[in-house]
Amino acid sequence: MSLASKLYKAQTVVADATKDARNGHHGYSYAKADTVYALGKVALQDAGLVIVNKSWNSDPATHTVTGTFLILDTETDETLELSASLPYVAQAGRPDDKAALASLTEMRGYVMLGLLGIERVEPLDVSGREDSTIEPQRRQEPPRQQQRPPQRHDDDHGHGPGQCEHCGADMKISKNTGKPYCGAMCWKEREPAGNGRQF
Repeated sequence: MSLASKLYKAQTVVADATKDARNGHHGYSYAKADTVYALGKVALQDAGLVIVNKSWNSDPATHTVTGTFLILDTETDETLELSASLPYVAQAGRPDDKAALASLTEMRGYVMLGLLGIERVEPLDVSGREDSTIEPQRRQEPPRQQQRPPQRHDDDHGHGPGQCEHCGADMKISKNTGKPYCGAMCWKEREPAGNGRQF
């Protein structure tokens, strides 16, 4: 069986790559490069093929990393050479060499995607709906206004508003102010005209 036939076999059996990681800054899900590479490596090995990262180098002038990969047929020693380039961005706390190696890791995943046609799919549950294991963007609910409970003016024994201290009549609660007042309105007899309470 030729190398091309074995690549065809690998493409027919390779598993889909699930987008099981999430970019919280930009709000999208993705398949990790290491996961994609591992899926492709298994499919290649099942077909009798091996992938090797032959070499890589970075160019600080253009901030580009280039890698060379070999596909080797374990039976016939036939080889297929692939090369790829990706940019890298050095940042504070991540010097050029670390940035270049991060791009090389991404490149390994993209090489497998192109070589075996690996599909990247959304995670699905048994019902075929998007899986809830990836945290969705939560819709911001407007703050709810808490209703204040009506003021209760119990007496010392917790028996409602109690009795008027002047005339002994049952106290009532004003609907306007929530304060207790004498049910017999005895203050009207004690206060000068024009100074009646309002509730």
